Amino acid sequence: MPQAWSTRGRPASGASTLPGKRFDAQRAGITTTACGIRCLPSARRAFVSADAPVPRADRRRAAHGGQPGARRRRAALSLGAVERASDNGPAVQVVDLHKSFPRRRTVGQVLSAPWKRPERVPALRGIDLVVERGELLGLLGPNGAGKTTLLKILSGLVLPDRGRAVVYGVPAESGDLTGVLGLVHGDERSFYWRLTARENLDFFARLHGLRAAERRRRVASLLERVELSGEAERRFGDFSSGMRQRLAIARALLADPPVLLMDEPTRSLDPVSAARLRRWIREELHARDGKTILLATHNLAEAEQLCDRVAVVARGRIRAAETPAALRRRGLTGRQYRARIAGAPPPGVGRLVRRSRAGDEEEVVVQLAEEADLDRWLAELHRGGGRVLEISPVEPDLEEVFERLVTDDAASAEVSP
Repeated sequence: MPQAWSTRGRPASGASTLPGKRFDAQRAGITTTACGIRCLPSARRAFVSADAPVPRADRRRAAHGGQPGARRRRAALSLGAVERASDNGPAVQVVDLHKSFPRRRTVGQVLSAPWKRPERVPALRGIDLVVERGELLGLLGPNGAGKTTLLKILSGLVLPDRGRAVVYGVPAESGDLTGVLGLVHGDERSFYWRLTARENLDFFARLHGLRAAERRRRVASLLERVELSGEAERRFGDFSSGMRQRLAIARALLADPPVLLMDEPTRSLDPVSAARLRRWIREELHARDGKTILLATHNLAEAEQLCDRVAVVARGRIRAAETPAALRRRGLTGRQYRARIAGAPPPGVGRLVRRSRAGDEEEVVVQLAEEADLDRWLAELHRGGGRVLEISPVEPDLEEVFERLVTDDAASAEVSP
């Protein structure tokens, strides 16, 4: 039965006695997922209230969740999740994942047909994805492609209509992802704006079951790591967007999970703060800690700079999942070279994509069917009396590849029945 709390943070009459700041999440009416929290207002008041003197026996009983061995059973459950996560296999595996949502109806539509089942809008249409351990994979797609829906399903916040999602050997729909996964939102609203940064992290650390001494050490260590030690006593509502984002990352790391899901972490940041955060994610979380990171973004430069592989998502489907270099060359035949030459380019070898002249020199971009054709093009140039001043390969533009994949998917959707 949920614990009843008064407005002063003490148990109401008839309720069992718990210390002011050592409360049990289940008794206080709090339910948690791997990253999302639903908390009754009374539970928040219980947290911010001052400690009340309590007999030693009550403190000991409250420390064990009100029942003998409750804390040990919770620890055993967490240990079981870690043991399952230690099995060999990919960090994240998604198989044939489908999800749709009911289309919103106007008041007039509801009143005219209140019993009519609303039309459903598909968000995911058979997603298949494997993320290896220690990999930093980017979900790249336009707004509404299904990136956030996929992250919510992986974190246990949304149930799929069909398919399977497994994170470190734990089914996502099981709700047993505590200590396995952490979620970082781009627009974080689940912090308490009137509490300080330290109080916020302390609150969420309690929900993870950390003991007092460990909780203090962990909170202090994370505040220092995200460079917020000097701002620990400032209210969250006074933080800038960059500071809030760093605190959200610190919260996701409280249980030291091996997997991090990041939903557009640099969306509301200025260019300098965004570049700094990208560098910190790449060097600290990925390279130093070895975290498996699944990062959703619509920023092409961010995906190319951060990710080992990029999965292009369009209309609820994954169109490609390759390294940025392989993705650039996807769908292209041959190679392009940019050359600065003296003389005229040789005819009959390759295709001139672009040509400009400056004095006695010409700058050309030539498309060759194979890399071996470069030797023939150079030989023909010298045979015609020309010479090469400078030459370099031209890398395909990732933006062009992305646009082609998204456009092709939209076109196929229009012609499909």
